[in-house]
Amino acid sequence: VAVVGAGRRPGGVGHEVLRRLLEGGFDGSVYPVNPGTTHVSGVRAYPTVGAIPDEVDLAVLAVPMAAVQAVVEDCARKRVDTVLVIAEGFSGDDAAAVDRLRELVAAVRRNGMRLIGPASAGVVNHDPSVRLQATFSSDIPPPGRVALSTQSGSMGGAILAYARETGVGLSAFVNLGDKADLSGNDLVQFWEDDPATAVICLYVESIGNARKFFSIARRVGRTKPLVMMRTAGLDLGAETWPSPETFSALTAQAGIVETESLAELFDVARLLAVQPLPAGRRVAVLANSPGTARSEEHTSELQSHLNLVCRLLLEKK
Repeated sequence: VAVVGAGRRPGGVGHEVLRRLLEGGFDGSVYPVNPGTTHVSGVRAYPTVGAIPDEVDLAVLAVPMAAVQAVVEDCARKRVDTVLVIAEGFSGDDAAAVDRLRELVAAVRRNGMRLIGPASAGVVNHDPSVRLQATFSSDIPPPGRVALSTQSGSMGGAILAYARETGVGLSAFVNLGDKADLSGNDLVQFWEDDPATAVICLYVESIGNARKFFSIARRVGRTKPLVMMRTAGLDLGAETWPSPETFSALTAQAGIVETESLAELFDVARLLAVQPLPAGRRVAVLANSPGTARSEEHTSELQSHLNLVCRLLLEKK
C-alpha cells in the first residue's frame, strides 16, 4: 500500500492513514510517498509512486484535489491496481468539478485500475491475512461478521465511531464517497461470497442503477441478510419512483431489511450476526407499561425498534 501525501506531522490526513496502517498490523509493505523527506514515522519514503521498487496494490491519495490527476497518472505508469481518493471537489453542479471527475474516471478506466471515491474516508479489512486499516479515522471497530458500506465521508467516520461504541464487529468497511467507479453493487456481490461476512449493512444516500441493485439484492438475500438505512433525500439518479412507499415495497420484496436509524441498523446487524433463530414463535415481550407492550401501536421510536426486532425473529428474515 502506498500512501501519497504522507506528511511527517501528526494530524494530517496522510500521516494518520499511514499511522492506522502501521498500528493495525497490515500484513504487507507500506510505502509513504513524500518528495520532501526520506522517512515518515520511521518508514522509508519515496518521492513518487513510480519510485517505489516493488509492486503496489493500493494507493491512498491524501493529496489536494489539484494534484490528484497527476498522481493517478503516476499510479497508472506503475500499474497500481486500485486508487483511493480522499480529496473532495469532484461532485456537484459546478462544470469544472464535472470535468475533473470525468478526466479522473477516464484515466482510471483507460489504465485498467479501480477507483474508490473520490471523497472517500477509506477502507478497513479485518481478515487476519490482511489487517488493512487504510483510513484516517481513529475509531476502528473490532473484528466481526458484519460488512458495512457507506457513502458520505463525514458520515462514514461517524458510523465507524458508532459501531465501535456499540461493539458491533466488522469484517470489512468501505466508504465509497462519490462512487465514481466502485459501487455498492460491486461490494454486495463481493461480500456475497466472502466467508468472513455474515451480514451486509448499507448506509445509502444514492443508488445509481436501482434495477440492478434490486436484482442483486434478491439473489444475495437468499443466503445472507442485507440491512439498509437510506437517507430521506435518497438520490435515484435517472430512476423515478411513484412514492417512498413503493420503494419500501421493492426493498421488502428483494429481502432487504430497512431500518430508520443507526441504532436500528446496528442492533439488527448484531442480532442477525450472532443471535440464533428461535425454533418457532418463541419470542416473549416484557415491558413496564401496557402501551409499550402493544405490538400494533407505533407511538415511539423505542416501540418501533422493538417491533422490528421481534418481526425479524418471528419471520426468520
